[in-house]
Amino acid sequence: MLQSPSLSHLAGTDEFGRDVLSRLIAGARLSLGVGVSAVLLGALAGTILGLISGFFWKMGRQNYYEGVRYFICIS
Repeated sequence: MLQSPSLSHLAGTDEFGRDVLSRLIAGARLSLGVGVSAVLLGALAGTILGLISGFFWKMGRQNYYEGVRYFICIS
């Protein structure tokens, strides 16, 4: 039962009578959660690598650069 947009259903309904806008918001919530999680995980990994390289700058500089090159290659 497709309905066009109205005041009660701002984006209309699908063939089963479900509100399209509420389904769109639910899907966007999941996608945004996954995206934010990925950004936070990348920021955490970069911060940890940066702290390690700053602390052990003489001993591990070459190993750090090799690790960064490895991560750049797989992204």
